[in-house]
Amino acid sequence: MTNLAQAYQGARYYIDTPSPILIIIDQPQPDLQALHQQHRCTHSHILTPCNPHSRRLRPAANLRRLAALRHRLDILSATVLPTHNTDPTGQWPDEPGFWIAGLPPHTIRMLAKSFGQNAWVLCPADTIAQLQWAAG
Repeated sequence: MTNLAQAYQGARYYIDTPSPILIIIDQPQPDLQALHQQHRCTHSHILTPCNPHSRRLRPAANLRRLAALRHRLDILSATVLPTHNTDPTGQWPDEPGFWIAGLPPHTIRMLAKSFGQNAWVLCPADTIAQLQWAAG
């Protein structure tokens, strides 16, 4: 596994609900099932527009990208919640993003590519989060 893949695999993804939901790749998260039921979806995604191609941007640039992604998701009438993604090693700053209910994976792949992202998180019905590569 490459260093980049290890970084994504080891990241912690938080869905900012009243009691934040922690998502860890390849581990079940039963709270996702309730969130999926609440939002009438069978799967969801976590996507950030920040730091494209793993290049650090200034906070103001990342906030502009976050607003642009939110606008695109609004156009798609997507149900979203805020997220923040953390690097437990502390090498990368936290990245805000969105939990996105029920959009097809091909739509998320298109968004990930258009925002220069290497990957996103798929949260399937079995609640075991999976890393998805945008180039794949």
